[in-house]
Amino acid sequence: MLGGTQVDEVLAILKGSRTTYHPFPGKPFSHPTKLAGTAADVEADCKRFAALGCAGVDLLAYRATEADPIELVRAARRGTPGYLLVAGSVGNAAQIRALKAAGADAFTIGSAAFDGSFAPLMGTLRSQLRAILDAC
Repeated sequence: MLGGTQVDEVLAILKGSRTTYHPFPGKPFSHPTKLAGTAADVEADCKRFAALGCAGVDLLAYRATEADPIELVRAARRGTPGYLLVAGSVGNAAQIRALKAAGADAFTIGSAAFDGSFAPLMGTLRSQLRAILDAC
């Protein structure tokens, strides 16, 4: 399960199931969700989530309003021994390379594939997905 901030409540609901939880560290707000908070906030949240039993985190790095996205990824990596997923506004090959170098395990991509902006001259969704895979 990805996202959200009500960690204690979600973990209580999931207790005994095989479902793992990856909450949002930092201070998510608004819709589409943006991320407030510093690298120190993210690292502290990640440590707390790990201690509570979360399997990792879902970091909105490229939607940060106060901090450098890659610094947030590095902070999250320091804070969680679990799976580090980066979601939200990943939109080009340079970002994907930077995420990998900073320690992210995976990322999600949506709008950039569907609206054709990941590889503007390539057209179809199939072509967008091929370009994303090539960037990986």
